[in-house]
Amino acid sequence: MKKKHSISASMEDYLEAIFFAVTRRGAAQAKDIAESLNVKAGTVTGALQNLQKAGYINYAPYQLITLTEEGMKRASSIAHKHQVLKNFFTDILGIGQDIADKAACRVEHNVGDELVDRLVCFTEMIQSESTDLIEKFKQEYDNIVA
Repeated sequence: MKKKHSISASMEDYLEAIFFAVTRRGAAQAKDIAESLNVKAGTVTGALQNLQKAGYINYAPYQLITLTEEGMKRASSIAHKHQVLKNFFTDILGIGQDIADKAACRVEHNVGDELVDRLVCFTEMIQSESTDLIEKFKQEYDNIVA
């Protein structure tokens, strides 16, 4: 098994932003990443250099940015974790989209694959077995905070 290069949560956010741009358009541009993450262009350049050194992206100044095979695997894993967490927060816990999205972004960097797999399994089981249980939970929560 190939060892993952260690990158920070911030670098994972850049990788995820590149992934979505590449998925939509086939490649990313630094300005798109800056807009997506709400950061300055100079900050993006440093991040791109770090991701290139880690072997996750193909990058040269003023050129389109693409993901390496390893980068595609890592970025799709990050995006998958984000979506699983967001779905759990919204569908099971009843948290609003914006809060769930921000929470998923913070948590995705700190959870392993086994936890994500278990959340997927649990979410699917609960949704297929008992939507009444989900609604009962949401009502109970509303009663507690009211």
